[in-house]
Amino acid sequence: METRIRLFGHAVHQALVHFPIGILCGSAAFDVVWLFTRDSTWPTISYYMIVAGVISGVVASIAGILDYLEIPSHTRARSVGLTHALTSGCALAVFALDWYVRAGASHIPGVLALTLSLVGVAIVSVAGWFGGELVTRHGIGVSDDAGLNARSSLSITQTIEPRDDA
Repeated sequence: METRIRLFGHAVHQALVHFPIGILCGSAAFDVVWLFTRDSTWPTISYYMIVAGVISGVVASIAGILDYLEIPSHTRARSVGLTHALTSGCALAVFALDWYVRAGASHIPGVLALTLSLVGVAIVSVAGWFGGELVTRHGIGVSDDAGLNARSSLSITQTIEPRDDA
């Protein structure tokens, strides 16, 4: 099912989700590095990655909601899409809370912030799996003419009709 929100022939939501997923999971990885090094640079980087991840996640979510509204009602894809949306929203909420908890001069994460970070990554992973299910199993965001010999997404097809006055 081809989505309406496309840029250069590609689904915008599918292109955008890589940013919050990578950034938010990376922030948790830097928290783990901090646990081993105790170098205060890592939690500062992690904090700003959480900020960027939440903001980019909200942007990706807007495109995702618009895609979700195009899925026909009473289909399995619609229920999987709702599950994907809810888990993604929960992940963003967890990381937004993590952002709030870490706000301050040092950004050094306490037990709550570290827990939120790891729980957030777990929820992002589940949400990503449901998103992958939508694309690979239900064809959401896949071009209607997709195939092994499909034309380029950048190609512009125009039908030229003969003019009557020619």
